[in-house]
Amino acid sequence: MYINGIFNGMYILEVRSENQIITKKVMVQ
Repeated sequence: MYINGIFNGMYILEVRSENQIITKKVMVQ
């Protein structure tokens, strides 16, 4: 898992699993 970028105070985390990419938006606490 790595940080793809920061947009409007939100971390965009992408989890690469095999051929599947899951993008999760996590709000900065």
